[in-house]
Formats: sequence, C-alpha cells, structure tokens
Amino acid sequence: RNDVRDVVRSISSFENENFEHSPSIMILKSIIHACNMAICESNNLPPETAVHILSALAKPLNTLAAHYKQHPSSNANTVLKQSLQSLYKVCERINSVYDT
Repeated sequence: RNDVRDVVRSISSFENENFEHSPSIMILKSIIHACNMAICESNNLPPETAVHILSALAKPLNTLAAHYKQHPSSNANTVLKQSLQSLYKVCERINSVYDT
C-alpha cells in the first residue's frame, strides 16, 4: 500500500509546474475520474483500491486546492469537484451500511 501511495503521489506532484497545463493535473484528473467511476458504480461499499488511491492523493489535492484559491482553472475545478464527490459517496455508503 505504501508503494502505491508513493507512486500515486510522485506522478501527481506539482513541484515547479504550471498547474493548468502540467502533466500532473492531467494525470490527477484521470486518476480521480477512474476512482470516481469505481466508487459511483459500486452498489455496496466502494472498492478498497479506489478509496486507498483517493486517500493517497490528499496531499496533492490539498496543494491543488491552495493554488486554485488564488488561480482558478477549469481543470483544477473538475479535479476538486470529482474528488469531493467521491469522498461524499464513500462516506454515504459507509453510513448506509452501518445504519442498517
């Protein structure tokens, strides 16, 4: 798991890059989209892999959100919205499992 987290963080880091047109934002956008699809398509608890990858992206997402506050962009907006939607779905599914 730590290896996966390290790889995901490395390929989506924003060190010394133009955020809007960086390879990191495009990679992050693809990863978040894939996690979002996996989480939204599951009927029960979301796949552990998708949740793990999403949680591994907390640091890059925080960096992106801090930059977005000063320099809004459509790519950053998409990534941040999808990641929050995924997090919401995960929490909603967990709550529904324990409510029954």
